[in-house]
Amino acid sequence: MPLHKLQADDFSNRETVTQITMFMATMALLYGATLIQGGDPIWHNNAYDTANLLPGAPESWGIILLCGGSLMMYGMLRGRRRTYLVGNWIAICWNLFFSLAFLRESIESRFIDKAESPLGFGAFVTYLGISGIFLLLVNTYRGKNALPENPTTIAAPHQRRRRPMAFSLQPVIHNLRYLPWRYRKLFD
Repeated sequence: MPLHKLQADDFSNRETVTQITMFMATMALLYGATLIQGGDPIWHNNAYDTANLLPGAPESWGIILLCGGSLMMYGMLRGRRRTYLVGNWIAICWNLFFSLAFLRESIESRFIDKAESPLGFGAFVTYLGISGIFLLLVNTYRGKNALPENPTTIAAPHQRRRRPMAFSLQPVIHNLRYLPWRYRKLFD
């Protein structure tokens, strides 16, 4: 039983999830390309100190996310569920570790450096939330509830076409004699 009362129809649900998935794949691909192209000037802030510990940062962060976004996009466009899921797990791990890097910087700036304004906690929450969205998409495309590649060939038992039944009025007419007398005159 759903927690909320307002429900979208099945077609809207499926289309919305597909569009969100493509949007998230596109954003991962573009953000990865942005980090490869011009991430150095942004990453001189103290909030990126932990993330800079990865060799080749920020380009290496960008390459990882670009690969994840590309696999997601390829999997969605070609109908390859496993390829999509690999890319999605890459994006989950990327956002999770990126958020943990910001959490470390937030803790360090708040409790160790005694800075006036702690850095990184908002970024931690944001990237952790994005990781959660990717995790929800894994649940959607895991394969147990996905449509078959050719949905017209496989249908649920209640959706299969049945042969039309031969219909005869003879049993109906035969049973009319058992109706109470006041209804019999309607059919005479």
